[in-house]
Parts: sequence; C-alpha cells; structure tokens
Amino acid sequence: MFVGEPNGASVAASSSGAFDLAGLLARCMDDAAMAAGLLERFTSRLPVVVQEIESSIAASQWSQAASKAHMLKGEAGSLGAAQLQAAAGTLEQSLGRSRPDAVAEHLVQLKAAAHACLRARGSALEQLNQGAVHAPQPW
Repeated sequence: MFVGEPNGASVAASSSGAFDLAGLLARCMDDAAMAAGLLERFTSRLPVVVQEIESSIAASQWSQAASKAHMLKGEAGSLGAAQLQAAAGTLEQSLGRSRPDAVAEHLVQLKAAAHACLRARGSALEQLNQGAVHAPQPW
C-alpha cells in the first residue's frame, strides 16, 4: 500500500476496467500467457515505481521524477492501463513545469490509478488465464 492512500473517490476505473485486456492481448499477438506475464511483472513492480516517483518528488528531484513518470506512462499505455497512463502523463507535465501545488494533486491521482491497477490484477490475470478475453478481429 502507498502512504497517503486516497479514499477511492477519484478512482474512476473499476477493478474490471483498469486494463484494456483485449487490446493487451492483441499487442501480444493473441498470446494470453505472454499478456498475463507482462501484466503480472508490471503490477508486481508498480508499488516500487510509484514509491520511487514519490521519493524523487520529496527530494525535489523534478527531472528524475518526470523521467520515471514518463517511463510509467509508456509502460501503462502498452499494457492498456489508460487511467494510469493519463495520470502519469499529467504528473510528468506538472513536474516539467516545476509546480509543487499541482504535483501534489497529480501524485494523488497517480496513486489512485495505481491502486486501481493493483486491485484489478487478480481479476485480469484470471480472465487472461481462463481464455475469457479475446483480441479484437482486424476485419
């Protein structure tokens, strides 16, 4: 768990909606085991990444925090975690402008989106492992 965990009011994604599993599966060439492995590794590292961003912000290391937020934005996007991707992008922009007031608010949003991903992990892995997700057809 993260320090300063939000009450969940700002978490728009439900546990089943934190990841676009069909899109992830399509990017993994319909390989559910690969998709599940990527999602599992991502969510297992996610608390550490968020803590590193928070620590960099606390130490006023804006560029380091922005770089980590940028990497998280890309990885979240690749895995279909749109809410986390957007939150990381917003935080990255705030860090680039060195606006501490906005950074604090956007860090809370990032944490909320990360929590949504962590809550959705079990359900998402179960759906992928049981073959309940299908990649969209290209026609």
